Amino acid sequence: EEVVAKLHEYEGVTVEKNAKLPAINNPQRKSREIDVLLTKYMLEEKIHTVIQCKNESKKLGIERIDEFIGFLQDVGIPNQQGILICVNGYTK
Repeated sequence: EEVVAKLHEYEGVTVEKNAKLPAINNPQRKSREIDVLLTKYMLEEKIHTVIQCKNESKKLGIERIDEFIGFLQDVGIPNQQGILICVNGYTK
């Protein structure tokens, strides 16, 4: 997470580690934690990019991708603005 955050530090972008966003589509949760949240403004509109980092011993399978998409939907972030990083790759 630390490396990913440092790689995205540049002018005009706010980088937050372990940030929280409200869970807008899940009434049981108040907020969700995000490993790295990038925030920038384009034409006065706030744009978020969510980066989740996984350091697991096996490759990530489709179920983890589905889980990440559900996570993005839960915080109201479009799928195109989510990045899932894992150290051991992904299954076919």
